Amino acid sequence: MKKLGMFFILIIFIIIPAFAQTTEISAELEAQLTAIEIFVSENRGLPILEPVPVQFITRQQARDIAIESALNDFLVVDLNQQGLLYRALGFVSDANIFAEAYVASLGETVVGFYLPELGGLNMILPEGESLGDNLSFYQQSIYAHEFLHALQDQHFEIPIEKERYTTDQFLALRALIEGDANLVQRNYVLYGIENNLGDINSLQSSQTVTDALPIMKNEENLVYIGGLQFVMTIHATGGWDAVNAMYANLPQSSEQILQPAKYIAGDMPIPVELADISGVLGDDWQLGVTTTIGQFYLSEYLSPYTASSLAYQATNGWGGDTMSIYQHPNTNELAWALGITWDAPIEKEQREFSDLYTQIFEMGFDIVSETPLCGVLDGMTTCFANTDTTTFITSAPTTDLAQALLTHVTAE
Repeated sequence: MKKLGMFFILIIFIIIPAFAQTTEISAELEAQLTAIEIFVSENRGLPILEPVPVQFITRQQARDIAIESALNDFLVVDLNQQGLLYRALGFVSDANIFAEAYVASLGETVVGFYLPELGGLNMILPEGESLGDNLSFYQQSIYAHEFLHALQDQHFEIPIEKERYTTDQFLALRALIEGDANLVQRNYVLYGIENNLGDINSLQSSQTVTDALPIMKNEENLVYIGGLQFVMTIHATGGWDAVNAMYANLPQSSEQILQPAKYIAGDMPIPVELADISGVLGDDWQLGVTTTIGQFYLSEYLSPYTASSLAYQATNGWGGDTMSIYQHPNTNELAWALGITWDAPIEKEQREFSDLYTQIFEMGFDIVSETPLCGVLDGMTTCFANTDTTTFITSAPTTDLAQALLTHVTAE
């Protein structure tokens, strides 16, 4: 097994040559960094097994890292597959919009990151500022967060190959890792306030992804805020030992992050067998991705058409899913099928989702069929139907094709 790949320039890890250290760290700053490292180690209960190199780089160097990562396919998130998912679920109209926003966010909003392959921690200097003898209170808290990533790397072993995870599993993994680091960062902030370690007003310097896509903002909220709440819940049950144990028993779904009681109860995602739709589509169509989207993305799929609270409630009984997305190489059109199963009581949870989804259809789609229910929106026909245990949704450029896909997946 490979050691934990603490990626975390927001949502990536990368393998690139390190930038040369261009800014010398003074003895006073070195002492401050050491004090933060000791706090993090002692607070988290993870000994420092080996020194962690640190360097300070400019914002332009951070931009270069983001571009280099995108060009050389070093991103954990597969831009093509994630772009297809975003298109299929209606988050973007063009996958390139996602790719551009993703790379831009990495270069513009990052303030610190840990490069596992090189074992180093990088802090980004604010625009126009040089490195002094002390970090601002905000920078101190970021350093505490990123140093915890280095300790996670030293102590825990997790396979880092992205192919091992579904979309939903990887989101849950990120939430665990970032929630863990956020809890330590929060503890450092409280410690710093109590001991007057800096100007508390500098905490307001936190940068946000103001131009990011709404779905990207919501993802980050789940990972960083939802992850923090998730880890705090687990910590309350057994301290850091309980948190450590999660690295050997990883959360498997965004449902477990959103509803920690389900992780504690061992409520695991239910495998969903989805019929192969390639025969219905024909040889011209190419499989883009087959994955599990989970409660988070399912809820986000509904949210543009209804209140977020209603979307969350309607997906609260999610039990498992499988989604396959195909793309036509000549027309760039998409066709997809999604099968969702529900936790017990299945009938109640399925009905709650179906009732809201039907309302969305009636309000936002041009209905072209009542049985099965099919509607047209933005040039795509979407159909859905329920079996005893599973809800199926299909979407395609034509009504005939969407209905044919639905007939195929519900017959299996």
